Amino acid sequence: MINMIIVPQDPACSLPPLPVIGEIREFVRYAGEHQQLLVGIIGVLFLISVLCSKEQNRLLLIFYSAVVVYLTLLDRKAGNRRLLLKPFWSYRYFFKELYYRRQILNNILLFVPFGFILSRLIPKRSTVRILIMISAGIELLQYISGRGFFELDDIISNSLGGLIGLTAGMLWMYAARFLRRPKN
Repeated sequence: MINMIIVPQDPACSLPPLPVIGEIREFVRYAGEHQQLLVGIIGVLFLISVLCSKEQNRLLLIFYSAVVVYLTLLDRKAGNRRLLLKPFWSYRYFFKELYYRRQILNNILLFVPFGFILSRLIPKRSTVRILIMISAGIELLQYISGRGFFELDDIISNSLGGLIGLTAGMLWMYAARFLRRPKN
């Protein structure tokens, strides 16, 4: 699904060749190869989310959702449809091949902000279901549009990333409550 190892820019791409979009593409390609940069971006998103009101977090969620849709659907050319429903098949190659390690880590990292932002907006019991539905929805759209594979491993990786973000959001809220408590 979230194959952030993106193929080189293709002139047949469906988006107009605007200079800003080209710069964003190059930045995303660079970030996809450098997980440290992605972690930094996630940290910035966390900081923004913590400093924002609930309404601003809704806007941040919409913005981040648009970024994810762009990365997972719009920035790809149509190709083959394929279903890979064997769980954890790519995880066997995690320590053997850099390509699979990047794919798995990028899929996890991509959904960490979703979990964190959602933890600030909705009840925790609903968050896990929503994260899985978002991931499965992206996979299904990739399959229908032919712009990616429907991989169960991607849903697993995305869900894991969302859970990491959700856990970080819950820990942040508990820490904030603890720090605000009056000292006796």
